[in-house]
Amino acid sequence: MFTAQNRHLLFSAGILIPIAFAYGIAPDFSFVLSFEVKAVDLKNILRAIMGLYLGIASFWLLGVFRPYYWRAATILNILFMGGLAIGRLLSWILDGQCSLSFFLGMWAEFLIAAWGIWSFKKYKSFFPSESL
Repeated sequence: MFTAQNRHLLFSAGILIPIAFAYGIAPDFSFVLSFEVKAVDLKNILRAIMGLYLGIASFWLLGVFRPYYWRAATILNILFMGGLAIGRLLSWILDGQCSLSFFLGMWAEFLIAAWGIWSFKKYKSFFPSESL
């Protein structure tokens, strides 16, 4: 379970779960985000993102505890982190410099996506098929 090939999934879930709760449970706290959240629709979006993040992190953990799902969880990790990083990079190019925390987040997401790619290439043959 807590083996080298699962570290990228555990690390990603360990980061994403607290971020999900920070976005969704108390979106009014401006110390989490660098802007105030007053509109109900924006709170709704942030809480939906919380649910999405928790669902994705749950699948990563499923990949840790059920080897049958490891490949799919790793692919999802690569696409999720890579997609976030590319979206932030695009925003940085089109919209200008973001806050330091979001800039560092972009680089962390690129690194985690690369870690996922490395793990997938190195460990994909280590996991046998498992019946549901």
